[in-house]
Parts: sequence; C-alpha cells; structure tokens
Amino acid sequence: MFSPVSFSTELGKEPIVLKVLRREHATEAPLELQLLRHFRDCNWCPTLKGVSRHEGKVVAIAMEHAGSSLPRGSLTQSMFETLVCALKTIHIARPTVAGLDTPGEGCWVHCDVRPVNVSTKHAELFLLDLGACTWSKTERYGYVGTFHCASDAILDYMADDNNGLVRTCPRSAASDLVSAVRTAMLLSLGATVQNVVYSMMCRRRTLNA
Repeated sequence: MFSPVSFSTELGKEPIVLKVLRREHATEAPLELQLLRHFRDCNWCPTLKGVSRHEGKVVAIAMEHAGSSLPRGSLTQSMFETLVCALKTIHIARPTVAGLDTPGEGCWVHCDVRPVNVSTKHAELFLLDLGACTWSKTERYGYVGTFHCASDAILDYMADDNNGLVRTCPRSAASDLVSAVRTAMLLSLGATVQNVVYSMMCRRRTLNA
C-alpha cells in the first residue's frame, strides 16, 4: 500500500511540505507528480515546488504548504462547493494527463477524500494528496484510499476482499462524491461528535478484519 511520509520544512523563507515516497514506489515519473503538474493551475491544488531524485528515480516531492487542516465545525457552503468542483476537475481529466493510453470509458478517482486531506490557507480551500488517485477502469485489484469516509460500495468491496472474494474495485466519481459528503458531515460536526464517529468506524474496521 502506498504510504508516504509527509513533514514540513523550509525552502528559503517559503514553507513547503516534503512528501517522501517509500522506496518501492519510487519511479522516474510517479503518478502523483504527473497529476500535480497537470492540475498546477487549479486553485485547490498545492503548487509543485520541486522533486528530489536518487539514481534517476523520484524519491520526494516538494509542494506548497497548503495551510492547516480545516477546523471542525467551520466548513462553509462555498468551501464544500470548492471541494466538489475540485473533484469534478479530477473526474473529467483525460487519462493521458498521467501517461495512460486507456481510451474511452472511465475517469480519475481521488479515492482519499477525508477531513485530513482538506486544508485552508488565506480563505482558500485545498484538496490534498493525489497519491491514491487511480483511473477507475484500471485492472488494479485492492483499494488504496480513505476508510472512514469511503462509500458503501467501497466498504462492501473491502469486506468481500477480507473474506477472500476477488473482484474489481468499484472506485468511481460517485464514490468520491460520497466521500466528499461524509467529509463535509464530519467537518461540520463538533470535536466530540466527530471523535465518536471515528471511534465507531475504527471498531467496524476491526470487526470486518
């Protein structure tokens, strides 16, 4: 599973976030890097600042520091609209933006829409972490992305997968939108209620394991 480490540092006087890729995911042109380049002109996408290479492979990606996580209970309608518009931009992007030659059907799916990946800076909303973004019709089994805010279709798939039933992951634009709504619900709740929801979801995951 793709599991990068993110931490804050400074490049001159400008704060950045350096995302270090696990060794097994280091390639000459990681998918996330290609997507960051494609969406660079979108207000919701952190600006790409540079990369670090080792033996020709990208091992770290430097990005704009996109502020801080959205405080609980502070999500506004305009922020939610920005989130949905960001997802729409991802969903309508062509497969070739990341080097895929897949024709026709399908769309890019963020797969990891959850509160920790929604941040704000100077009244602007950012949708973070394109590391789990996947073409919906890819022949890739297994699911990489959010659990707490996943759609029912994704949760059912994960339960089947735990029980040894192999089938294609039902990732889709619709599953992203469900995650966006569940993210909005969590961000609209107070801290106490949100903690209870997370606790219940963790318990459900343990029972399904």
